[in-house]
Amino acid sequence: MPVKFLKMTPSQSQPISPPSWRRLFSWRLRQMRGILFVRKLVALMRPEALALTDYFGNTALHAVAVLGNIIEAKLVVEKNPDFPNIWNNDGSLPLHLAAMHGQRKMTLFLLSVTRDDEESKPYEGEAGATLMRFAINVGFYSEYY
Repeated sequence: MPVKFLKMTPSQSQPISPPSWRRLFSWRLRQMRGILFVRKLVALMRPEALALTDYFGNTALHAVAVLGNIIEAKLVVEKNPDFPNIWNNDGSLPLHLAAMHGQRKMTLFLLSVTRDDEESKPYEGEAGATLMRFAINVGFYSEYY
């Protein structure tokens, strides 16, 4: 299956369902060579194919943020540094999903790569308040008290 997937032409790229993204990126957790597969996969994919979204507007980076897979997240961000600033249909960035799911290390990584620009404003208004609420709810603050 992985070899066939890697040999697909770019024209065969199409949106895939959320479970498919999760299976694809969590494959590393079940296989010793998983990270090599993901590296090859990301290297072969065009940035626009990697930016394809599922029904909920989630990209591959949203999926790995939920799972806390920092190695895969770094590969995706290296391919296109704009991915951390892509909002899903619910108005969440990968950063929000990582914080909501208690992925502390992933949240810290995404904080370092998510741009605070005029267009996305991820730390202002409702988006900033939501991020703060998620961080408090999962107890990120407790390490400092």
